[in-house]
Amino acid sequence: MSKPTLVMTDSQLLDALQEATTGYGKGWIFRESYNGRGMRLHETILDGAVPDVREAIFNFVKEKNT
Repeated sequence: MSKPTLVMTDSQLLDALQEATTGYGKGWIFRESYNGRGMRLHETILDGAVPDVREAIFNFVKEKNT
């Protein structure tokens, strides 16, 4: 299966995602799903949510590598 051609850089994609923030809950969180079906990046009311999508991703990666 070939990868789709992206017309946006990673930074542009993250910026667009950040701009799509609806203000629901406490902010963004990136975590493994509770039922083991992958990872989730979403706005949430869960503790640990942060206002910046990049920070949410960074926190997950940092936790996994410590």
